[in-house]
Amino acid sequence: MSCQCAERIYITFNYPLTVPGSETLLTGIRQDDNTLYITGFYKNPQAKITSFVYTGTVAGTSISNLNNWHTLTYPSSVNTSLYGPSIISDKIIRAVGNYTVIDSTQALGCLYEGLLNGKGNWITIIPPSALNTICHSTMGNLVVGNYDTMVIQGKAFIYDIKRKTYRDIVYPDSKSNTAYGIWKNSKHHYTICGGYDSKENSTGISTAYVVDYNSTTHKFSNWASYTYNNDNSIITHFEGISAAETSGYTLVADSVTKQGSIASFTHIKRDKYGKFRTNPVWEQISVPNQKTTSGNSIANTTVIGVSSNDPDVLVSGYVSIII
Repeated sequence: MSCQCAERIYITFNYPLTVPGSETLLTGIRQDDNTLYITGFYKNPQAKITSFVYTGTVAGTSISNLNNWHTLTYPSSVNTSLYGPSIISDKIIRAVGNYTVIDSTQALGCLYEGLLNGKGNWITIIPPSALNTICHSTMGNLVVGNYDTMVIQGKAFIYDIKRKTYRDIVYPDSKSNTAYGIWKNSKHHYTICGGYDSKENSTGISTAYVVDYNSTTHKFSNWASYTYNNDNSIITHFEGISAAETSGYTLVADSVTKQGSIASFTHIKRDKYGKFRTNPVWEQISVPNQKTTSGNSIANTTVIGVSSNDPDVLVSGYVSIII
């Protein structure tokens, strides 16, 4: 089932130095009081990438103020793409993503921790036997992301920042997995979201999931599957997760339906036994006057993503809030 649960407004959210033929991609969001921390990257017409962390509000004057856009680049990289922020303090942030080096197309996972002016430390994150690594999200002491190997395309992983260890995330009886979002509930208790493809399915990632993870015991629990409108014929992938102000979690998803690709928002609660309820209400996210809308991340009920009139040419960033 679906509904328009509240009125949403959509705000264009592009890098201030945007020129014709460029793209702004918003990839991650966290919120501290009224301040948003938004990661993404700007691609100019020559395909040069500028990765950024934006700090501010959704007011037009704040968005257009270049001082609120902080660029971060992995040292000696050709391009750096940031995918997810985490707020350590009012001055220190973490941001994860990937980078490339000269004479190589391989994506290398990375994490930055430090000041927004770039005075901080970078580390490389590469699971064993990985060919391409993208770190999608971080919170607490964990990072989640994806990598490929010579044998398998689509492996999801957890990286423990303090222990410097890797663990795969594998939905039971699946053949490929993703991990795009993570939320820290308590000291050792996290909730992770993404998508998976069952061994019986050959169409690629087809079903969204959430799962609890204990960073001390390394145990996964409460696996739960979801598809948009609770329709098993629809392909769905969770792109981000946040705690809801009331209870449970808010998530943003991308789906493929018979009518085309759509973005959506949902609120997942737990039952009295702590398991995830599996019949949530879904709300479509659609930027007005745009042909396509993608949902990329979420902070409570604030959704970010990209939209386009022509998906083969340019994309523009947006922020959607409930009023």
